[in-house]
Amino acid sequence: RSEWGEKGRRALRLAGGNCRSPCTGGAAVGRGFPTGGRVAGEKAAPGGGLSALGRKDFQKPALSGARRAGAPCGLPEETAEPSAWAALPLWEGFPTGGRSAGKRGRRLDGGDVELKALLLNASPKNNGNTARLLELIGDAFQKKGMETQTLCLGDLHYAFCKGCRSCYQTAECVQHDDVQLVLEQMEQADLIAIASPDYWGGITGQLKAFIDRCTPYSPAHQPHAALSMGKRGISIALSAREDPRECKEILARIDRFFQRMGIRPMANYYTCGVLTEDDLNNNEGKLAEVTFFGEEIAKTLVK
Repeated sequence: RSEWGEKGRRALRLAGGNCRSPCTGGAAVGRGFPTGGRVAGEKAAPGGGLSALGRKDFQKPALSGARRAGAPCGLPEETAEPSAWAALPLWEGFPTGGRSAGKRGRRLDGGDVELKALLLNASPKNNGNTARLLELIGDAFQKKGMETQTLCLGDLHYAFCKGCRSCYQTAECVQHDDVQLVLEQMEQADLIAIASPDYWGGITGQLKAFIDRCTPYSPAHQPHAALSMGKRGISIALSAREDPRECKEILARIDRFFQRMGIRPMANYYTCGVLTEDDLNNNEGKLAEVTFFGEEIAKTLVK
């Protein structure tokens, strides 16, 4: 019996199969759902994965296109793990900020409020694998009627935090550059996705510099600035290495940033073994996987 319970299992049931058949990056294919999400004594399989914040990590979902990659799952059939998407009903919708949970917002004139997603690319370049992942997720959002805005930190111009602590008294930064542009877009967005490639086992320098410049929003001092309530966050990581630990550190770092900004972490995604653009674009399993991720997020938010 899963820790998510019957409701979660019924909500999002994936197509099952024999776990011993090949699948992408160690993804477990099957209908088993062991307590705690992982077999005792088993290490996480390399490759990509979906996880639910605050819960143990789960393997990636079974996808028809993913079985062409040729990597064995490595888990016995009776202990195969489904995706973490069984957790979605626990945090779906926008209970604050003027929207009823699980439904589109309503304007005062009775019209629908279109949900807006900000996709923040933390890579220094706007045409690599990180951009491709966000493109696929953004396409899935748009198909469900969501408005999307993509920004690449590598295209923006902003300085490092000076450590002057002026924002401790004013809740404003003394520097005025493209950081304010990103923060304005974050304020307008309902959903914020941040994707970072693995740079020496952590987030990129561009993302670290941006996070440091958000010190006016830090709850560690009063007064401090704040985003409006009800926002959700998605963290995304990718690495050239096969070891998922560095990706998980990136996800945890982004999720901590979300929490301190008053953004509720919603879900995360990572994929490993991606060095060049061909490593991603020629892997149908990974492409199908990230598209599935975006589709399930969109289905949860837009009712």
